[in-house]
Amino acid sequence: MKILEKIKSKNNLPFILFIILFINYIPLIKLNIVTKESFGVGTKEMAICFAIELVILFLFFIKKIKITKLTITNLILLILTTIALSIVQLNAYKSGNYDKLDIINIACIFCNILFLFVLILNLDIEEKYIYNFFRGMIIMGLFACIVNVYIYHEEILKLFEKGAKVYKIKSFFGHRNQFAIFLYTAIISNMFLILRNNKNIFYKLTLLVFLANLVFTASRTGIFCTAVFAVLFFITTDRFSIKTKIVIFIVGVDILLGVTYYINNTHPEIIENVQSVLIRSNTIKSFTGRSDLWEIGTDLISENNYTKIFGIGRFKGVEIVEETKNLTQFHSFYIEALVTGGIMELVYFILIYFIVIIKVMRSNIAKKYKSIYISMFISYFIYCSFESLSRFSIGCADTLCMIVFISIPILHAYSVKEEGEEKIYRISKKWLSDGSNVIVDNEQKIEEE
Repeated sequence: MKILEKIKSKNNLPFILFIILFINYIPLIKLNIVTKESFGVGTKEMAICFAIELVILFLFFIKKIKITKLTITNLILLILTTIALSIVQLNAYKSGNYDKLDIINIACIFCNILFLFVLILNLDIEEKYIYNFFRGMIIMGLFACIVNVYIYHEEILKLFEKGAKVYKIKSFFGHRNQFAIFLYTAIISNMFLILRNNKNIFYKLTLLVFLANLVFTASRTGIFCTAVFAVLFFITTDRFSIKTKIVIFIVGVDILLGVTYYINNTHPEIIENVQSVLIRSNTIKSFTGRSDLWEIGTDLISENNYTKIFGIGRFKGVEIVEETKNLTQFHSFYIEALVTGGIMELVYFILIYFIVIIKVMRSNIAKKYKSIYISMFISYFIYCSFESLSRFSIGCADTLCMIVFISIPILHAYSVKEEGEEKIYRISKKWLSDGSNVIVDNEQKIEEE
């Protein structure tokens, strides 16, 4: 009964979303935590995790749904898109050129968008509970980093030796790119907590741990997009004046050049390792073979006007790319959306992100947090160009992206009622300016400093 009460409390939704996310990673953790081999999650395991997710969300949303104009509009768009995709698969079934997983995939997309976007619209919770999700991400991130260093400590140390090779350092994840996207979201979560409590050194230390492990993955996309996020946040934040930013930039560049010059003259093997392990210039031109996958995808959707508008189905496309390249994805969210449901699906998915961004920017969220969201979305859309993220279906990466880049921003946008104020409900002692000691009760609002 206590578990049901926890689920039914609307303020616990951010924590519930983290639990759902963690559940989706359990099969990966179970398979990969004690071995350096790469094991993916099978369809059966993903289906079980998804079923648990739906049950939890269903129990939560009972009697909590607000029927508003925005909710109805998005529900209608979801239904129309689902009908269109279903008709495409029905025609494919009649012609015998179909994959049964594409039919299941349509149902999964419908459920995910319904529960993690449409029903969350207008859900009013207290802002302080939003940060429970970020704390969960920090704890899971630290656990992953500890596992990573424990399993791969020998490989990590070899990165500092002459003649280092590319290692697939990935913690308990299926592959290093999967670990990198998780660390990217953990770093963003960390930034929210640093800004909320700037005096807490713990989150600053965890940020360094995450950054170090991100470098160890040697995932160029993950490192590059995290760097883009950091630069954009530095530009958009109001924590520093323009003059201070210019000084920091100049000093930072000088230090970077000086350190690079010193290392190149004293330990040239480190520069060589960066070139061979991280930069890998010989594969940059083809984006590590991604350009071939993108060409296959564009050829598939360019067959005729019908495929351009409605696509051919995700798994039908995967079947073709697996036959030619022995891979199961196109390494681009945009290409994969076009192959799955054509221009119609890509436009619909982008519309969802557009609604989320508009809601965040028009909300009363503090400017310092809006800077994170602006930087997050721009760097994320770049990330999506090189990885198959947020296909709105099931699996670890899809669930991670749906929750971090859609559900949490929407919840955050609706949680702040007054501009520049964070409502914190707690029992604590606070010294007033005149030195008197008072008890702040459960219902008192304390303006964030």
